[in-house]
Amino acid sequence: MSYTAKHHDSCVRVLEFFKLLAKEDIDIKELDYRRLCKFKDIEAHETFLKYISTLEASDIDVKKIGKKYSLCKFLEEIKIDDCEINLLFNIYKAFDACCVEKQKDFLDELFTKIEKSLSETTKQTLNDKINQYHNQKHSPMSKIASEFQQYVDLSQKLTITYNGESFTATPKKVEINGNNVFLFVYDSKKAENIKLTAKNIEKIEILPLKTTTTNMTTSIAFEVYDRLAINYRLRDCETVQTFDENKKLIINTGEDKKSLFKRLMKYGENCKVISPKYVEKEMLQELEKLEKKLKGDAE
Repeated sequence: MSYTAKHHDSCVRVLEFFKLLAKEDIDIKELDYRRLCKFKDIEAHETFLKYISTLEASDIDVKKIGKKYSLCKFLEEIKIDDCEINLLFNIYKAFDACCVEKQKDFLDELFTKIEKSLSETTKQTLNDKINQYHNQKHSPMSKIASEFQQYVDLSQKLTITYNGESFTATPKKVEINGNNVFLFVYDSKKAENIKLTAKNIEKIEILPLKTTTTNMTTSIAFEVYDRLAINYRLRDCETVQTFDENKKLIINTGEDKKSLFKRLMKYGENCKVISPKYVEKEMLQELEKLEKKLKGDAE
């Protein structure tokens, strides 16, 4: 009579299950364990409850959140200082302020994973900052931003009355910056993205027209010279066309024109708008207005 040794691989299965938990939260009733090599001989999902009990007995914190079991803390702990905590919080706040609600869940999932690698004290500090930020969002400014975001999500064209003038535009995004709320829209007649300040928006009407995904915007070319040519930092909407030691030709596409003018004026003689010609003329007119204001000649 021959003797066949029985293989006890429960420990291996517990470790494999632990590896699955480390990757993502698990609903054991929906787990397709028969396709997983290490679990192909398991007959019932209750077996996984035993594995969870084994992990808990080893001081590994596993909790059931809704229908899924979640690993509350990773084995390896990351040590971060106060500056790094503030950096994480600023990333969270900046993303949330952009009102990209469809991607909000991805941000929360990312921060949940990060928190699993932090000490309890560090995690509490980060959560306190995030919770305090969310409590402040109930301010009137946040309510205005939420209302504007509804227009963006609706994907309908709008008739906007702004500083006494009405025009048709496509809502693009909402931003909160300091004590101001801004609505970014696309004006198809001018082929420009425009940055509107909430307090100057007098009226918004929804039109029965769907927004289009493709919006052609005017490209503005300008040159920067000397030290500015070396130190100039490109914005997301800019590319370098040509450059040498003393000059860079930069193409800006899609930035709010008034914001661009305000920025370029700060560079003085080290910057010049090249094309289109009508934009160059508008820039000169803005400079003339500024000169008159400085001289006290403004009307």
